[in-house]
Amino acid sequence: MVMIRILIVDNQNNFRTQMVAAWLQSFDCEINAVATDTIGKYSFDAEAKIAMNKMNVELSDTNVTDFNTALSKNWDFIIVVNHCIEHNDKRFVGNVMYWHTMNLHEFTNETLTKEEFYNYVCDKMRFEALALYTQKISPTDMIGLDNCGAHCDLP
Repeated sequence: MVMIRILIVDNQNNFRTQMVAAWLQSFDCEINAVATDTIGKYSFDAEAKIAMNKMNVELSDTNVTDFNTALSKNWDFIIVVNHCIEHNDKRFVGNVMYWHTMNLHEFTNETLTKEEFYNYVCDKMRFEALALYTQKISPTDMIGLDNCGAHCDLP
């Protein structure tokens, strides 16, 4: 079994990138996805974990890493969120097989409670991650994929 190594980089390692990492891992047991930031303030988001647990997807602190640690590793994919680093960033030259830029927009709605907001974003990140997986990471391996992550039957 060959592990697919995916790093998701953002200016701020927020719950959205952590959710995408967890969703990607839920689609394929051969994916090791982690999230990091470029400013060194990475932290695990416990409320995101609660939202993901409701979808039966594991989100743990192993989905989060320090940026400098990430620089020292080789990656099959780097998912750059909102153009936070350039494709020719010299810190990653030679360590990346494929770059992809993903725009994870801010989702805000003042009428939602904090829990409703996290649940809403969790669901949106499921679809973002599934599109990324099916179109970029494993487009030829889709035969036999019979789920779209946990609770696939939910609207």
